[in-house]
Amino acid sequence: AYGSLLLGIDRRNPNMLKVRYPKGIWIQSDKTVLLADTQNHRIVEYTEKLRPEYIFGDGKKVSEPYEFRQVSRPTDVALDRVKNTLIICDSGHQRVLRSHFDSTTDYDIVANKVACYG
Repeated sequence: AYGSLLLGIDRRNPNMLKVRYPKGIWIQSDKTVLLADTQNHRIVEYTEKLRPEYIFGDGKKVSEPYEFRQVSRPTDVALDRVKNTLIICDSGHQRVLRSHFDSTTDYDIVANKVACYG
């Protein structure tokens, strides 16, 4: 059989790999996987070594979208390698975000007050 286990149990950090109702996935040719972990309110990146990293959202649901890089029920994610940006469908806040992939503070609201489901 071919393939790798993407999600499972990590005894060192048991909450990291637990996804709740993931809706969006983006797979790059370099084997990087981005996952919209909808009910955990975060975007997670998995590299070829399958070590997950939070790249957007802190996993806390908030009613106001004004907290630092906060998303609520993200439903999709895409990566633009040319511009090095993430496009995130933030359904809970009814907006689409564009975030610079390597930045911890820089993001723009591309569309606001929209129903986005991926």
